Amino acid sequence: MLGSIARFAKNNSGAFAMQFALMVVPLCVCTGLAIDGGRAFLARFELASALDAAALAVGSIPEDQDVDLDQVARKFVEMNFKTAHDDPIALELVDLGGEDEALMLRGSVAINTFFMPIVGQPYVTVEAESEVRRGGANVEVTLALDVTGSMAGSRITALKSAAKILIDEVVSTAQEPFYSKVAVAPWSQSVNLANGSDDFVTSTALSELRGDIRGATNISNATWRNGSTTTKTISSAGWRTNTGKSVTGATWKNGGAFTISEITKTNSNTRIRVRLSSNPSYANGDTVVITGAGGSYTGLNGNEYKVADRTTSSPYYIWLQNLGTTTYTTPPAGSSNSTSGSSQRCLYTSCEMRITASSHGFVTGDLIYINGVGTSGGGTSVNNTWGQTWVITYRDANTFTLDGTDGPLFANYSSSGTASKCYVADCAYRVVTSTNHDFTDSDRLFLWGVIETGSGTSFNTAANSSITVLNPSGTTFYLPGDARNYKTWSPGSGGAGGSGGSVAECANQFCNVEVTSTAHGLSAGERVEIKSVGGLTGINTCALSTSGTCSSGTRLTWPIRSATSNAYVLTDTTPALTNMANTFTSGGTSQCTTYGCARLRFLNNSDAERLFRSTTCLVERPGGQAYTDASTLAAGQGLGILYTGDGTCSTSNYVTPLTSNKTRLNASIDDLVTGGSTAGQLGAAWGWYMISPNFADIWDDEVENKPAAYEDDDLVKVAVLMTDGEFNYESCYGVNESTLASSFKSASCDTKTTFEQAQTLCTNMKAAGVVVYTVGLELGSSTSTIDFLTDCATNPQYAHLASDAAELQVAFKKIAQSISRLRIAR
Repeated sequence: MLGSIARFAKNNSGAFAMQFALMVVPLCVCTGLAIDGGRAFLARFELASALDAAALAVGSIPEDQDVDLDQVARKFVEMNFKTAHDDPIALELVDLGGEDEALMLRGSVAINTFFMPIVGQPYVTVEAESEVRRGGANVEVTLALDVTGSMAGSRITALKSAAKILIDEVVSTAQEPFYSKVAVAPWSQSVNLANGSDDFVTSTALSELRGDIRGATNISNATWRNGSTTTKTISSAGWRTNTGKSVTGATWKNGGAFTISEITKTNSNTRIRVRLSSNPSYANGDTVVITGAGGSYTGLNGNEYKVADRTTSSPYYIWLQNLGTTTYTTPPAGSSNSTSGSSQRCLYTSCEMRITASSHGFVTGDLIYINGVGTSGGGTSVNNTWGQTWVITYRDANTFTLDGTDGPLFANYSSSGTASKCYVADCAYRVVTSTNHDFTDSDRLFLWGVIETGSGTSFNTAANSSITVLNPSGTTFYLPGDARNYKTWSPGSGGAGGSGGSVAECANQFCNVEVTSTAHGLSAGERVEIKSVGGLTGINTCALSTSGTCSSGTRLTWPIRSATSNAYVLTDTTPALTNMANTFTSGGTSQCTTYGCARLRFLNNSDAERLFRSTTCLVERPGGQAYTDASTLAAGQGLGILYTGDGTCSTSNYVTPLTSNKTRLNASIDDLVTGGSTAGQLGAAWGWYMISPNFADIWDDEVENKPAAYEDDDLVKVAVLMTDGEFNYESCYGVNESTLASSFKSASCDTKTTFEQAQTLCTNMKAAGVVVYTVGLELGSSTSTIDFLTDCATNPQYAHLASDAAELQVAFKKIAQSISRLRIAR
């Protein structure tokens, strides 16, 4: 290309020069015609816009007013037509009559040309016309403006200038007989309603839009105790008096057995005589057991007899008497003697079992549980079944006897064993309090603070439960279940004088705190924040940080187990918690933590509990009216409440209801600041709310704020939605949905994408008769946003894409002109 130009400049050929000279004139003419033609096209567009404005002005003047309509038309045309021209604009105003009482304004003007005079055409005439219904129309416009963080810097500056252009052109100085009003709704991830002295909404508007926030209710009492009962200190506990004594022997036999050489009848067959093979050293009154007897005397085997009339020299005889009497045992009917058998002397007259346990410390009447003894041979084990004990009938320092035992029936001791002294016959776990407790067997008790050792079931009562005890009386009671399964009680560092735990009677079976708070409004399954309770300070929840966590303390909320209209029960509250042993003294508040309350409890996407505070800002409308402009005054139909950790939100921006006060509107534009994420669905909603007649009773600080009914004659409602980026924010329960744990989300969280939500609002808004314009600023390749803006607008021509500040101003200028043309017949 550069080479071609160079060759052209150096060419000095005569033929070429002549050809070039012949081409210059037509080339210049064509170029000039193109330039002047373009100017003529733009001039015609400008004339048409000027005629539209003039026609609107003329058409809005009632017929009964003495006004020179031609002069009014000329004034508006000359004010809006800026293209250079020497001759006056020719105007013709024609009354078309008809049912619409239409007026037509025609105009023509000759504009100067720059290049066409060389062909004898110093000017070109452009013509246009506009038709309007006489009387005009009222206009209500919302500017729903994106003030998110990405709008900072040059973008917000450009937006302010562009918005003021639209306000200046749409809002007429004369508001009669037809008005033109604009509302401003800045939006980001939330919308702020008012801003101190700069707001123009009523003090009730916020509650009318979202409903009243449920605040705290006063607490009049809180207790987990049953009535006026007091805590008792545990001074001792256990099922046995010691850790058990080792058993080293268990027998009923006194010495070895002696062989019987003969059993026969004597004394005229009225007595039984036993001859022993050696001197047994028996004493009269000893008890012996006969085994292995034969002949007619097999009935003696296994029985116990008292020794009588024993001899001390050979032959060694003993006669048998019945135990506990002086009556001789009656011989059997047979006459054959026994020449075999054995005689075993018992340790005691009753032939009871004797247990050897060195230095056992037991006394007569003690209840002894024996376990772990090894045996051999046949017979009954000395070990107890759990829940049974032996009673001591005799004892010395190292041995004791077991009441009611028939020694010959027991197996032989082989090894080991432990003997424990129980407090009661079934070895139940006994607890002793330092003072009388007044418990009954139907009371629900809670034990805590017990110091334990070893393995097994904890002595301390589990949270959210209680126990009923056995045989309570005086200072003692017994625990249910197998005492061996419990851990070992320890008196603690203070010894047995009263530092081994506490026990008290509970008001309910869970031993949870019952809170009295009139008309608290809470339900089972909800959670509650409790503050400033005196005395029973353990139920006070933690000091809340600005991030919604505990800045001091450990619990954000308590779960509610059950509730009545004026009281509720707190799950997880137990006497074992810090400062829970005290008694309620005064004060305190109870705060609900579900959506609509001054606090919102939720789980974040790490399943961590958070407690946010309500703010004065608003987010998307929840529930079945999410995509409508239904009145918010009905129960359950309010707009969304924004919750944040510190309870604050950006209040620099504020909405301005419909007004024709340009000073007020321009001030609201000047006050715009940027910040937050892009919830485009919120912008679409507020573009609708500000002009919806269903919100008329809310925007009623001044009469002009109230939107007119959709069906009013001669009324145009317009929403202008402006944004600069992808929609990236939506809320659920008033917090960023992306921060919620999946387990916490429910059907209340909208399943539509942000663009789908916004588009649904646009569709429904247009169906209600609202004309929608959209504006995108510096969107680049943001196809989702571009597609949305195109689909949201009433028609694609009403969607404007601006690549810079200048184009943004042009877009708002065009929208202002288009709004004016909405009142033109064609």
